[in-house]
Amino acid sequence: MTYAYSYVKSPAVSKLLKSVLGEGLVVAEGDQHRVQRKILQPAFKLPSVKELYPLFWRKTKELARKLQDAAEDKNTVDVLDYNNRVTLDIVAAGGFGMDIGSLSNPKTPFYTEYMKGFLPSKHAQVYRLLALIFPEWILDTLPLKRNQELRGAVRAVGSRIREKVADLDEKSSLGGQSRNDIMDVVRRDGNEFDTDMLVNQCLTFLGAGHDTIAQSLNWAIYELSVNKNVQERLRQEVKTHVPEPVETSEPDADALACVDNMPYLAAVCNEIIRLHPPIHHLHRQAVHPVNLCGHELPKGSKFIISIGTMNRSPELWSTDPSTFDPDRWVADPNGGMKDRQAFLSFSQGPRSCIGERFARAEMAFIIAGLVQSFDIDFAGTGEDGQYDEVKLEYGTTTRFESGLFVRLKRLQ
Repeated sequence: MTYAYSYVKSPAVSKLLKSVLGEGLVVAEGDQHRVQRKILQPAFKLPSVKELYPLFWRKTKELARKLQDAAEDKNTVDVLDYNNRVTLDIVAAGGFGMDIGSLSNPKTPFYTEYMKGFLPSKHAQVYRLLALIFPEWILDTLPLKRNQELRGAVRAVGSRIREKVADLDEKSSLGGQSRNDIMDVVRRDGNEFDTDMLVNQCLTFLGAGHDTIAQSLNWAIYELSVNKNVQERLRQEVKTHVPEPVETSEPDADALACVDNMPYLAAVCNEIIRLHPPIHHLHRQAVHPVNLCGHELPKGSKFIISIGTMNRSPELWSTDPSTFDPDRWVADPNGGMKDRQAFLSFSQGPRSCIGERFARAEMAFIIAGLVQSFDIDFAGTGEDGQYDEVKLEYGTTTRFESGLFVRLKRLQ
């Protein structure tokens, strides 16, 4: 983390990410990464993210309405798909001004195309294993179903994004009204990427900013549904600060800034992200000989950084890090960390997640809206809610294998 540019992603990981994200910030290395991050950084600072608070709240209200409708039809609701859709809508609208509308209609072309290639499948798992063995030029020629899925999805989604970028270019040249999304802020600052790079960055926003937050929301709903004392305590704090999701009015960004002033909400979000990081491992390779803890290691040495292990290490945390305990963040703003490297969910240093503020705010708004709208009870996992324990599948992100069922009781 301290010498971030002394290490790069392993070729296999870089190959997989590039096939989905293009040449955007997540894939970039060295000077290319420095330049891209410098251009993008202002758009992810807190004042810019706060301009997106009305979007976060508007989508939270829509999610609450959709869940209420589902709860009226069925005794239990599987929230996984709803979380997928609301987070995709938010990252597309907040990232580059595209209204996907997948929360209101899961059959929209963009959503169906995106789901085919950007989320895990059995074909994707096979592809990941083969990518560890074969060079890229061989992998691309193999008659794999995943190759077809991925190329088709990236081509379709990229084409729609390219059309959106062209449309925004035209409106901008005609003096159209400015927006508050990330790409608009970048371009208003005079730091314009060419069209290809804009499309790559938009693909990066989708790939890096959607599934990670969707999985964090899944874990938040799970933990709150099985820790009812935490849910009720959080609800009481939220009720004193946040307007009702069912209200028709839409507060402005200044009014919604109250979400930044709820210590228990921040503690719950921190604990979810710490205990259940959506990305469990980072793969790195040394670009030159390095000295690590007194050991001389040659160029090309490969490393695996276990985020989950660091986040749960008893040697790095003062209270039992294996348990879900938001109060660790209430008692200590640092959560009882003994070392600043103990909390790696967003990584650290110049390669840390540039969208951390965006992700934290999005997560806080949705959690706040849901606990104020519903009493949430755990009802099971699996395709039919038949399991009591969480079953996970591991890929680029760590995901619920199938199904997270809850009972939702509407609160007045």
